[in-house]
Amino acid sequence: MKILFLGGKTWGIEALKILKNMQDRKTIDFEIVGAVTNVSDSETLPYSDNFIKNISELNLPIYVFSKNYQILDLVKEKSVDLIISVFYDKILSEDILKNLNKGAINLHMGDSEKYRGCYSTLHAIINEDTHAGVTLHYIDSGIDSGDIIKKVTWEINKSISGYELYFESLKIGIKMLEEELPNIISGNNSRRPQNNENVIYNKKIIPQKKFTSEDIIDKPRKFINSIRAHDFVGFDGVSIDLNGVIYSISRISPYKINTI
Repeated sequence: MKILFLGGKTWGIEALKILKNMQDRKTIDFEIVGAVTNVSDSETLPYSDNFIKNISELNLPIYVFSKNYQILDLVKEKSVDLIISVFYDKILSEDILKNLNKGAINLHMGDSEKYRGCYSTLHAIINEDTHAGVTLHYIDSGIDSGDIIKKVTWEINKSISGYELYFESLKIGIKMLEEELPNIISGNNSRRPQNNENVIYNKKIIPQKKFTSEDIIDKPRKFINSIRAHDFVGFDGVSIDLNGVIYSISRISPYKINTI
């Protein structure tokens, strides 16, 4: 079984490390033939781990592609059976998908039957959701809409920050991928269509961070929840414009996160 990994950011780094460890332990038979990362993840960013720097120790071929035909050529050259995507920012073409014996799967940072696209954890906090989720699903021509392999949801603390929920989701999602991969390789995994009735699609637009006094009066709960959602190391938090004077809101208490 030949696997091509597509990914970036912290989620992609941690997922690939787990997959490489599984390959080296040889408990299941597969080979990672390479890792493709996002163009943005080939650079050093203040808010994100550098993907190439962090996985260079794994001794895997690394590619930085911006076009689908580059991935397709690699799939054909390496005779790839399965693609695993974790925080890869391009939609895969039909030509790529039809050239994979085992298809392509994606680890989505959210409940894909509720939130698809970007910033699922932020929207969960802003919308006062009582539960968060992560989803492992097949990739089709849509956005996070392919058949579900497994989904995990859990109750979240009402005071949780965006930073804390990001890493809580990461821990649960990586564990789910590790547990399900043997079933996927053997062909014994579960698979079901998604429920599309109550889905919200979120584009690559960061939810509102700048507020005015009018915003606070009109939507006080959104303002309070946005403070928690945008509380994230390396990013600017929420700001308030009061009569032309900008005030920034910053955390003074420590984060509560569990490393994976």
